[in-house]
Amino acid sequence: MSSLSSQKGQLRQTVDGNLRRLFQRLQFAIEVVTEPVNLGEISLVPGSQLDRDGFVERNGEGALRFLLKHIVWSVIINGFFSAPFGFGIFGDGEARDRLFQLYVTWRRLVAPDHETTGSQDGANSQPPTLDFGIFFQDPEANRWRSSTFASIRSSTVNPAMVANSEKVGREIHGLLSAVTTTVPEEITNKVDEIVSLAGEMALETGIHESHLGLLMPAPGTSTQIGQEFIDCEDEYTVSRTVESVELGVCPYFYRVGDGTSDFSTTWVIARGKVYIKRSP
Repeated sequence: MSSLSSQKGQLRQTVDGNLRRLFQRLQFAIEVVTEPVNLGEISLVPGSQLDRDGFVERNGEGALRFLLKHIVWSVIINGFFSAPFGFGIFGDGEARDRLFQLYVTWRRLVAPDHETTGSQDGANSQPPTLDFGIFFQDPEANRWRSSTFASIRSSTVNPAMVANSEKVGREIHGLLSAVTTTVPEEITNKVDEIVSLAGEMALETGIHESHLGLLMPAPGTSTQIGQEFIDCEDEYTVSRTVESVELGVCPYFYRVGDGTSDFSTTWVIARGKVYIKRSP
């Protein structure tokens, strides 16, 4: 039994290592497109829609790069991770609704007495509100989910994924265009890499039977530095102090359980970054 447990632990570490490297590639690409030295001359008009809370005004122009990272990550999370367990991969719109309906149909077959969503009647019906709770406790449900997303990945070209990636790419490009006069070509190419990596990560959250997720802390949240998040201005110091978050700069990437026998143990795959609220 201990040998089997050891093998499972080694497999998890290998898989988590691969996921961590994927996340770090995405993180690095975002670092590249948000660094002022790569964008040329950048500026933010006071009162800009990009900074409604006045983060840059409070912390100085040097903090603009952290705000840009926060916004790019927010666009990615909204575009690919708006629903858990991979179901946000298509963003919003018709493709998302078809994926949701596929889940609803499967769920009604295996648990017909359990209501999973509101009405889908009519062309103008609201998108479904789904109960994903079964994936937190049912191995069979996670096997179905894994095979479903694996089949999506195996398709040569998925028009819905392409369309969503292009939409997210336009949003990121629009953000960068708002702070610089001309977005360099190499940065535009890097944006393409970002959406490709983000789409790949979103697929992985669907394919893996365990619960994979990203968490970006809200302003005012208290977090212990060094555990799930590090200080974006002092990345090499693990203080273990509890600090108040002024801005989430990068989410942390986590895994819960294995989707089969463990549904509660949480592992940090990659730590996120926060801008700590400083004393006046």
